[in-house]
Amino acid sequence: MTENRLVVILRCVIKPLEICILEIYSTAEVAKRLHIHHFAVNRLIRAGKLPATKIGRTWVVAAADLRRFEVGYVTRRGRPPKQPSHTKEQT
Repeated sequence: MTENRLVVILRCVIKPLEICILEIYSTAEVAKRLHIHHFAVNRLIRAGKLPATKIGRTWVVAAADLRRFEVGYVTRRGRPPKQPSHTKEQT
């Protein structure tokens, strides 16, 4: 499976003549990788649990930050099923 990753080339602040290459993912790509909805990714970003940077109107996540986040992340699946209430036996 090939992934479409954004590769951003930045001028380093410390050494302006060196070029840094930073791999970043959009929220949709992060959602696919974590097997969750992209709204859930936005929620994690807003909560400060997933480090991200806003470029224009789009949130992006650095590949290194995503790898660190994935280590301890466990996907929870929606609401737990309701327990059946007392059922009446029909006679």
